[in-house]
Amino acid sequence: MHLYLIGDQVCIGCRTYLDHEILKEILTLRSVVNYMKSKEQLIEQAYCLAFKYEAELGSCPQCVLAALNETLEVGDETTIKSADVLAGGSALSTRGTCGALVGGLLALGSLTGRTYNDFKLGKTRRRVFRYAKKIVRQFY
Repeated sequence: MHLYLIGDQVCIGCRTYLDHEILKEILTLRSVVNYMKSKEQLIEQAYCLAFKYEAELGSCPQCVLAALNETLEVGDETTIKSADVLAGGSALSTRGTCGALVGGLLALGSLTGRTYNDFKLGKTRRRVFRYAKKIVRQFY
């Protein structure tokens, strides 16, 4: 486990959370065609890449999203950019939700979240929560 000091607070980095469970959920949603690698290999690749990014670059939500984007083609540059403010429990405060968890949830949302059109139409039935609740339960 790695702890990071942010001011006088301690943050546990995504090394402790980007586990295989969130990657399995994303793989079930994403039809990744990669004939060279098994699902287990893709999961391990994303995990190792996020771990490396956290060690070298920081910003847990960006590390998670960048690894998922590069490995599984989930998310986009705008989402990765926007996620930076959520690092360290939001604005490095350590008072909000873990940035790695947020990064994973944003990835799930990019795959199954309510579209802008559905939002404008007021549609309330959303499958994103079926997956997100599993990840949140595992985290807490």
